[in-house]
Amino acid sequence: MSVTVLNDFICDSSLEHHLVDAKKLGYQFQIRLCFYRTLSLSCIEALSVKVDGIQINPDDISFQLNNKSFLIAELKDLFAEWWYVLDKATLLVSQFGGLLPGKHELEVSTTIRGPYMNYHGDKYLTFTEIANKTLSIS
Repeated sequence: MSVTVLNDFICDSSLEHHLVDAKKLGYQFQIRLCFYRTLSLSCIEALSVKVDGIQINPDDISFQLNNKSFLIAELKDLFAEWWYVLDKATLLVSQFGGLLPGKHELEVSTTIRGPYMNYHGDKYLTFTEIANKTLSIS
């Protein structure tokens, strides 16, 4: 396993409130795939989010891609859903009231399995990326 700290994994200026009928039901931001080739979503072995140092419950996060929305726990079964290297995914965090206006420290960690990099028959090489970025929301 290799661990890489990246700053461009979280997309600049992408933090915004998630509004439904003018009510703040959460917030969302975009991330990029930091791998050199397209992967199925089943290759995401782990994905976690911290905001202002607080770990977000995975059940409160929706992973949105290809005009579809998935829970983090569903990703492991999505062998036919592809994340192309130039596409941005949206992470939607359910939190009534959203975030207070101002700057917020986001941290996203992913562990990705290289599907063609197996060794010893049943183990795969994994790559963990961690990104920290401060974004503003109004």
